Amino acid sequence: MEFLGIVCGHQHKRVTVLDLQSRQLKGRLSPHIGNLSFVRTLHLQNNSFSSNIPQEIGHLFRLRKLDLGNSFFSGDIPVNISLCSSLEYLGLVGNNLSGKLPAEIGSLSMLQVLYARTI
Repeated sequence: MEFLGIVCGHQHKRVTVLDLQSRQLKGRLSPHIGNLSFVRTLHLQNNSFSSNIPQEIGHLFRLRKLDLGNSFFSGDIPVNISLCSSLEYLGLVGNNLSGKLPAEIGSLSMLQVLYARTI
């Protein structure tokens, strides 16, 4: 079974890619996003979320690419994004994020690309 924007792994049949960019999504991003323990790519850019980035994003240990750009997220960048130790790409630009970039992001040794700006 296939769904547009959702890719599952062959072996475990678990979600590995969630690509919902530019889908006119609105509201808040559910904390249940943290249950996608096999996800490696999460594209949610160019939507209209009106909430903070959920802390549960830090549960995604296999995550390599996270793009939340231009999606109207607000509040602070969750410190526990730094728990996503496989993260190579982090896109946060074009949101209404406030506060400082957490110093803990510096511990992401695999991180190659960071797009971020806070207000």
